[in-house]
Amino acid sequence: MKFPRTLDEWNYTIIKELVDKNYSETEFFDFKTDLLEPKKQEKIVCSFANTNGGFLIFGIRDKKETNRIIGIELKKDFQTHFYDRINMIEPTVYFEFKQPPIQIPDSDRIIPVCYIPQSNEKPHITREKLFYIKTSGGSNDLMNYNQIRESFYGFEQRKIKVEMLGLELEYLNEIIRGMIVPANEMEEKYSLYDPQSSLLVDLMGQIYPIIKNDQELISKLFTIRCDLDTLNQCNKTFLFQTALPMTGRQLLILEYNKKVQKLAQSLIMNITAVFDILREKYEYKIST
Repeated sequence: MKFPRTLDEWNYTIIKELVDKNYSETEFFDFKTDLLEPKKQEKIVCSFANTNGGFLIFGIRDKKETNRIIGIELKKDFQTHFYDRINMIEPTVYFEFKQPPIQIPDSDRIIPVCYIPQSNEKPHITREKLFYIKTSGGSNDLMNYNQIRESFYGFEQRKIKVEMLGLELEYLNEIIRGMIVPANEMEEKYSLYDPQSSLLVDLMGQIYPIIKNDQELISKLFTIRCDLDTLNQCNKTFLFQTALPMTGRQLLILEYNKKVQKLAQSLIMNITAVFDILREKYEYKIST
């Protein structure tokens, strides 16, 4: 059976089917009757965050029980209580609940579904200073020395790749700003800068495993890439046109500068937005 991989894919029909097939926990999801006491809740959350991510589905009793789908009271402030049980994890783990929660048919009770993605900041440690990992069988096991060492090494490599991406964007940002010609000179001067996207594309490929769950960042980076390609094509077309004998040269330069200015403004806005995301989520510090 193919398991859901996004919050949107979870619904009552799928949960009922999994329950009927006697599922309780796998590498990708874990059924729980209710919130657990903090130490146990931290253990499961860290396991998902330190491995490949997964889903916690609440309101489902153990497979040894009958009538397994019991749900949670709708009035319960579930997300707040969930956070209170895991706020001692270091570093903080990102999580997201399905909104609205799944409604049990003919009932006033709900099934909360929580997504814990594979973390960019792993390894995470519980209040008891223990590292856990999710196994292929669905259990939450202590990480051994080699797993912990490799996880920390991976963390350092991720930081380096984020820094490389940030530095390339800083470089592009400076070039793009230099392409904007003052308003009173837009009929006479133009920029010959040629900001390439090839290194950015390469870095995006390297960093994708780190940011694959960050749709906002991915969208911004692809927009930057497209705008850079458009800008370079605009540049090539303009240089070809200016090489030909023609009249109306000032108008050509003006129109070119207007296109460059529009693209540059879009690029600067999106690069700034990416810097904000890298600072907030990936601890990047701008050097300029």
